[in-house]
Amino acid sequence: MQRKGYRGKPLSKQEHARNKAIAATRAGGKRSFATYKRHYGLGRTRFMGLAKNATVSGLAAMAANSRKGAKFLTLYGMPEPSYAV
Repeated sequence: MQRKGYRGKPLSKQEHARNKAIAATRAGGKRSFATYKRHYGLGRTRFMGLAKNATVSGLAAMAANSRKGAKFLTLYGMPEPSYAV
């Protein structure tokens, strides 16, 4: 968890350095959840029951991965067959 400054008690230089060091790792994990919330409306659950909500979340993950793959192919094209060897 990142440290937070409060009114009258700002972060120290050590706490700033610690936050900066863990920010990249934290952002990598949070980015996918932000995508689910922003693009697929998963800020709140819509259904009663774990199975229905798990299904919707799984479909959103598949859609996000398909979208990410399509963007990758658009930017870089198909890899060379010799690349996998």
